[in-house]
Amino acid sequence: MTTSASPLEASESAPALRSILLMHIPKTAGTSLFSLVENEYKAGEFCATYPDWEGVKATIAGFPVNHPMQRAVIGHFMYGVHEQPELARFLAPRVEHGVFLRDPVRRVVSHYNYMIGSTHPIHQRLIDQHPTLEGFLDHIWARNAQSYFLVGAGLASVLTERLALDRLQRNFDAVGLVERFDESVVLFAWRFGWRLPYYVPPRNTTEPAPGRIHAEDLDARLVARIRAANSCDQAVYDLALEQFDAQCVEVPNFSERLARYRNAPILRRSVAAA
Repeated sequence: MTTSASPLEASESAPALRSILLMHIPKTAGTSLFSLVENEYKAGEFCATYPDWEGVKATIAGFPVNHPMQRAVIGHFMYGVHEQPELARFLAPRVEHGVFLRDPVRRVVSHYNYMIGSTHPIHQRLIDQHPTLEGFLDHIWARNAQSYFLVGAGLASVLTERLALDRLQRNFDAVGLVERFDESVVLFAWRFGWRLPYYVPPRNTTEPAPGRIHAEDLDARLVARIRAANSCDQAVYDLALEQFDAQCVEVPNFSERLARYRNAPILRRSVAAA
């Protein structure tokens, strides 16, 4: 991951001089991350690009010229959105990126379960077309989705493992893991200057539904097929997993910060992000 900023710069730079872009790849703890953002920034200091960048572009383009600089942006956007003119004029000169990654098998299973329980017409139609998890692997949403977000829309058609790994290492200041959510939050807090007055438990927006699948119950053949269909995602996840502990070591008094966060009052407020 990028080391362009020293630990002191990363944790103590003036908020007004930087904007944090938090990429929410579907089914990677984005609802919990949104809760943190809501609690860390005042209304008007951050914006959310849901359901996607194209869907909110006109809204952001309509911000008045005196609209506050956006200290944080969170949502379903691909890398490069900070260069879009509608958003760029409301960002600080210094832009930093954070992202959560998830084991590819668990992410694909979670995405499939989410659509099974969804009433959205697009999701219902997709499940009608791909009624099984194995069939869902034929859909683009189940094939290297994390890597597509990392490299950006303009490069999605030429996605390679090397391209995805290079983007992750060069352009992301903090990389969290869904499977180590609390530790990742502490890492993000140090990198981005968050206070963490409350503990935010990891949330799952997928409601229990008939046909819900558990990754632990999959047979080895299907697991192997999912990993093969997500080879780029597997490579970036493996790199993030390999380097995660080294990121945490950079944080002064990491164990104490983690214990303090876990012992903080629980934030129970519900949020709209999914």
